Amino acid sequence: MTRIRDYIKTIPEGTVFTINDVKRFNRNINVNSLATTLSKLAKEGYLKRIGRGKYYRPKNSYLGELPVTWQKVAELYLYDSGYRKRYIGYITGLALYNHYKLSTQVPSELTIATKKRKSKTTLMLSNGMRLSLIPLEFPIRTKDDIRALQYLDLLKYLKQAIDVKPENVIRFLQNELNESSPKFIKKIIGYSLKYSPFVRALLGVILDNTKYRQYASYIKDNLNPLTKFKINFNTNLTNLKKWNIIKT
Repeated sequence: MTRIRDYIKTIPEGTVFTINDVKRFNRNINVNSLATTLSKLAKEGYLKRIGRGKYYRPKNSYLGELPVTWQKVAELYLYDSGYRKRYIGYITGLALYNHYKLSTQVPSELTIATKKRKSKTTLMLSNGMRLSLIPLEFPIRTKDDIRALQYLDLLKYLKQAIDVKPENVIRFLQNELNESSPKFIKKIIGYSLKYSPFVRALLGVILDNTKYRQYASYIKDNLNPLTKFKINFNTNLTNLKKWNIIKT
């Protein structure tokens, strides 16, 4: 137990870690013995348990013990344990609008698409925020992979984002795509083929209003020419009719 305690001392207070993190420190240790040791340390108050196989070393202030932050919990599902540059998830859902400063409302729920979940799970965090974990549907290796998926999700959840002005989202994406590389444009188009026709149509008309309008045809070819899409917001985008988008 002494060696394990010494290793845990090297982990910053308030940082969430898993049994696997500790096992990397001593690969010869039996998992059941390790679980028993961590459980004992939690009973002693040296550690706090926040879920199965997940612990943190509490941090104290003059006001008392500080709860673990939601950011530290989220990191478990965003990065591979022990490999902070290896992505295994990304933030999605309505929290994206706050993340990209398209909304000032602080979300009550944070949604993460992660490799660590095969089905949807919801966790309640200490600050009252809900952490919703959903299965990761796409392979992600780089920041650009995540950025492309998040941009598409901004369109995917647009109708559910009550406090967000859709025209601001469209303008934001138009500017971002206009400043992106051809490689990124091809990447986001590739991902979009797995999204709904509505998302594809919006991405298509946005691209049609950037310097990358020549790439929009790849999306147009994958849309049913008879399907019409309704939007209830104003936009300065041209060629709406070409994309069968109708303002209501």
